Amino acid sequence: MLVFLLQKGERNYERRTKMSKFQVDLSVGNDNGNSEHDIIINGDIIRQPNVFSIIRKLPNLEELNEEWFISNIEDNLITSISTPILNNGTPSTYYIGNYAVKSGSLLRNIEVGAFNSKLDSDIPIVNTLSQLAGYAVKKVYLEDLEGKETNKVIEKINVNADMTTALPVTQYNHKTGKIFAAKFLDYTHKVTVHLPTKSIEVIISFNYVKVLPESIPVIFYLQGIQEGDPIIHNFNEQYNLNVNGEYFKGKRILHVAIGEGTTEYPLTEDIRFNPNFIEGSNNGIGHAIESILSDFIKTKHLVKFSRQDYSIAIKDSTNRNHEDAVTMLEIPLEEQAETILRYMKKEVAKANNDVDIICVHGGGSIPMRDFIYKDLIAFCNAIGTKALYIPSEKAVTLEALGMYEFTIGPIFQALKEKYMNQKE
Repeated sequence: MLVFLLQKGERNYERRTKMSKFQVDLSVGNDNGNSEHDIIINGDIIRQPNVFSIIRKLPNLEELNEEWFISNIEDNLITSISTPILNNGTPSTYYIGNYAVKSGSLLRNIEVGAFNSKLDSDIPIVNTLSQLAGYAVKKVYLEDLEGKETNKVIEKINVNADMTTALPVTQYNHKTGKIFAAKFLDYTHKVTVHLPTKSIEVIISFNYVKVLPESIPVIFYLQGIQEGDPIIHNFNEQYNLNVNGEYFKGKRILHVAIGEGTTEYPLTEDIRFNPNFIEGSNNGIGHAIESILSDFIKTKHLVKFSRQDYSIAIKDSTNRNHEDAVTMLEIPLEEQAETILRYMKKEVAKANNDVDIICVHGGGSIPMRDFIYKDLIAFCNAIGTKALYIPSEKAVTLEALGMYEFTIGPIFQALKEKYMNQKE
């Protein structure tokens, strides 16, 4: 009996020792937008404002329920990050996404307009690393609960990640793509996730990172699209068709990717990016918001109200400022839409009208639909092409969905193997 108890105790001790460190493998599609961060990790979609706040000391979280906090970690994300790519390796502590917006702290975001450079911004680095670390903590914690083990032994998590991300077509080339990928790929990143009763250290290493020109990932989603998807349903109904993802193979598609600060008009041919079509314009919902933001603040007698606050207000019909925010935005949105349509027609003319589909997507396409759709359909009918205006439930996440499909697909695996072989 004594021998049995000793053996049992040894097994329990061994199990607890092994549980103190965990290995988590992640496949990631990562779309860092000017307004929203859409990231798909192991098939799970996380949508957050693409902002952070730098803080000097941690808030008092001790009274919060830890299980609830971790189960909703993407909305409660507080991290400290130590990586050579930020602040010369000096650790900083951050509120991320929704938590930053709700904190009332100074928000750091990607600027709209001519000074928008994702390549040089810390935001994609900070927010990506934080979301991966938060996801890893949540995954280990929830699996721990399902296994009826104690979460108190979680001390350190090692993450290995495969990731696809993108740069705007106006910023992308082979060199910039490699530079951006290297920010993730060439370093080991230490992220501490702060919880109510403890902090957990997450060490993130990337196996391989592929950077694509924005809009290219959309093709990988469209070509694998399944029956019942709202995109294909709307398209089939509009043109009395009965097609699936195969239909989009080999097609010449002009994209109108409407974001917060920029709209881009790349042309894809099957899964290839045409380097002669890298036009972008400084148009988007962010410009419309900024043009009336100060007037809105005065009208509503607000002390402060950021571009992100305004963006949240127009998306959420229950927001106390929703109705006034939408009404005040109508004229600036119409002006932005007119400019976008002008750029779109210019690119189609440049392609000598040899375009099979004009595909409109991106977060800015949702509020601009009323100002663009009718003219888009008329234009497409006139030149004998088809319009694919992505429905609102997929418009924002389409890039991230395409990136994730690419990450788990055969092309990524082939590129990863080539990279790994060159390292050896």
